[in-house]
Amino acid sequence: MPAGDAPLPTIAKAQLQVPIIVQPAEWTGQLNSVSGTRTNTLVTFGLGIPDAWAIPCTLQASPSQLELKNGGTLLNSQFLTTECWPNTGNVKWVLVDAQLPSFTEGSPGYDTTITVTQVASGGGNNPAINMAGVCTGAGTPDTDCPSSGYLYVNATSAHFIVNP
Repeated sequence: MPAGDAPLPTIAKAQLQVPIIVQPAEWTGQLNSVSGTRTNTLVTFGLGIPDAWAIPCTLQASPSQLELKNGGTLLNSQFLTTECWPNTGNVKWVLVDAQLPSFTEGSPGYDTTITVTQVASGGGNNPAINMAGVCTGAGTPDTDCPSSGYLYVNATSAHFIVNP
């Protein structure tokens, strides 16, 4: 190091966040458009994850280092890894399904308080149980499963059993 040059300071790894803008799919004047406050609104989106986040990738699984928050509150959500970075094996792309407790339309017509945040551990699906899956037997893994092979969906405000 040349004389007079000081070493660069160590920079702590900041909490990494991606803001998510949620807005209604309807447009002003659309026939049958909804207005006002919606409760338990379902939201689905895809998100590219920077390789630098170094989140280990397992396809078709929920990465435990991601959380979906509204301000400081965890949202009911599920993550699904759909692609990995080829050179590093880190998560490249996730699909996110979430349930917003409340969403108010109007001015400005969108919500900017939602973020996907990287955490060291303990993230992933919230609640930790799957909101959907395949029944493996009567009452398993969901109490309403009639027998194996049925699909179940258990979102807080709705519960479905589907015979494929």
